[in-house]
Parts: sequence; C-alpha cells; structure tokens
Amino acid sequence: MTRVLVSRCRSGQPAGSISAARMLAFLPIALSILAAPALATSAREQAEVLVERGLALDDNSEAEADLYRKAIALDPSYASAHFNLGFVLQKLGRLEEALEAFRECVRRDPSRAEGYYNLGILTWAVRRDPVAARRALNRSIELREPGEDGEQALWEKARHSLAEMELEIFEQKRPDFAEWLSASEIVALLARPIRRAHARGGQTIYLGPRVPLLLFESDSAQIADDRWDQLDELGRALGHPALAGLSFVIEGHTDSRGSWESNQWLSRDRALAVRDALVRLRVEGAGAIEVRVLGEDDPAYPNDSQAHWRMNRRVEVVRADAVWPSEEGG
Repeated sequence: MTRVLVSRCRSGQPAGSISAARMLAFLPIALSILAAPALATSAREQAEVLVERGLALDDNSEAEADLYRKAIALDPSYASAHFNLGFVLQKLGRLEEALEAFRECVRRDPSRAEGYYNLGILTWAVRRDPVAARRALNRSIELREPGEDGEQALWEKARHSLAEMELEIFEQKRPDFAEWLSASEIVALLARPIRRAHARGGQTIYLGPRVPLLLFESDSAQIADDRWDQLDELGRALGHPALAGLSFVIEGHTDSRGSWESNQWLSRDRALAVRDALVRLRVEGAGAIEVRVLGEDDPAYPNDSQAHWRMNRRVEVVRADAVWPSEEGG
C-alpha cells in the first residue's frame, strides 16, 4: 500500500502543495534570504530564516536537511523545523530518522495535524505498530474536522489511510469470533503457543493466543445481562490446571465512534468491569489480572458497518508474557 506524506510547511501554516505562482512570487524573497546576512536577533527568528532557506532549496537534499538541523539547534521547540526535517529525511529514505523527527514535531506542537498524519503513516510503514499508527492518524482527524477551511483534503487522506490500515490488520489477524465459548474451548485457545508477527527493525507484534468476548452494548461498560454465563465459563477456564502458571491480561476495546479520549475511558471501564466480575465470581488471582487500555486503536475488524462495530466493542483475554506493539513502537 502506497501512501504519500503531507509536504513541507512554514511556521503556523497548514502543509500542502505550493503552486507555481506562489513559488514565483516567493523567489525574490528566497534569493534575498540566501544572499543577505542574518539580521534576526532572537533564536526563533534565526531559526525561521534557516527554515525559509531550506524551503527555498526545495530539493530534498542533505543541504536542505542541514538547514533544518541548524534551525533546531538554535530553537529545539520550533515544530516546523522538525516537520520539514522529517519530510526531507523520508524523501532520502532515512525512515527511522524521519519517524523521530515527526514524533518530535508533535511533541513540540500537539496541535499539528499534519505532523500526526505523517507520524501515523511512517509508524505503520516502518514499525508496523497498529496501535501507535492508528492513534496518530486518529489524532490528525480529530484536529482537522472536515468543515474547517483548507482541511478537507487532509481529513479525507487520514480517514482513507485509517481504512486501508484496518483492512491490512484484519487480513493479518483474521480474527475468529464466536458468540459463545465454553470453558474447555477457552482453555484450548489460551494454552496455544504464542504467535508473533515480525516487523521491520526487529519489532515483534503479538498475534495470539487471544480470546475475544462480546459482552457490551454500544457506548456502555455494563456487562449485558445475557452475557454473565459467558463470564462464568471464562472464570472456570482461568482456574483450569492446563493454564496453571500462566498470567493473563484483559484488554479493553471500542469501535471508532466517539472521540479518542472518551473511547480510552470506555475501554478502560470495560476491562475493569470484566476483572471485577471475575473477582465477584471468586476466580483465584482475578484481582491481580492486569488490564490494558486500547480504546479504538486496535480494531479487530474495519470500522465500516454495524456488524463490525459490534465486533470491535469487546474485551480480549491475552497472555501476559506477550510483547506489546505500543511498547516496542514507542
């Protein structure tokens, strides 16, 4: 899957393509910047001059990258310098360095939607970390609603990239959901050997074993009345001798509707509700089971239909001796 990063930008301006007319209008200014000595006094002003020199070069070269590095050395908080450095490094094929530059960009300016977009695209391309990539792309969407001037294109690109990524994840995981699992079926699933997917840079993504449980209605962390029998089966399974010595984590998940922040809280409450239920059912060691909050960041299915939304608002019981994508992807 080929995706295009959002291009360079100046301080405080949305990123995008620069028309030929604008480039011609900017040419005399660029030439004067290149020729004249730096008259700026503050570190930020000097850094802005260096960024303008880099934009005037516009050749994705080491020389252009060096100008952005010099700007960062003068003013490390200058998000636009980090953004433009990331763009050039990506063009030079230095993807890990580009990833770090975009990460620093959004750390310095958390309102930079195009920074989150590029961070998400590169996180998926380089690290194959679905949680961190989706989190960054979703943040870019929330920062740029489609009704805002000039933001429709970025919003649509981010939504399209999210949909493509969710489809890739689905094809990789091929989740197997069941409306009902007996205790013996849960034991058989959790006793399987751990499966991992190997990504670039030595990263490892946990694929299983995992037991997804559909226990909740939309926008609710209350266990549905007709799902308590399923929790009884889970409790019996966790106490089975075949799973003795193993530790487990309860992951909370949501679909993509609602804000990212509200879905984080909702998934947390769902995971805690299941753990608390296991405690009430007197499952040995239930109180020590860890919970992991994933919100909408790790969908099992593409968020494109009522049926798939239902599958995504779930909890999953996974092995605690796993390697988490978000830990490795940073």
